[in-house]
Amino acid sequence: TPAAPARSQIGDATRSLFRLQASGQQAGPRLPILGDQATLSYARYLKSFQHEIPDFFETDVGKSKGTSSSGP
Repeated sequence: TPAAPARSQIGDATRSLFRLQASGQQAGPRLPILGDQATLSYARYLKSFQHEIPDFFETDVGKSKGTSSSGP
């Protein structure tokens, strides 16, 4: 009798995709970024350093004002 195929576990597909991505075997061609887009992207990156990353957030997602909640 033929052996039963191995059952996949939760996360197997994701781990396999991560390994494929890290290996670079299926990488696409490098695509250039046009000057205007590259300039704006780099400016946004530099601006991100103007504010410190907070140690913690003072609001809880469930308690934030102005948010909608699902359900009745």
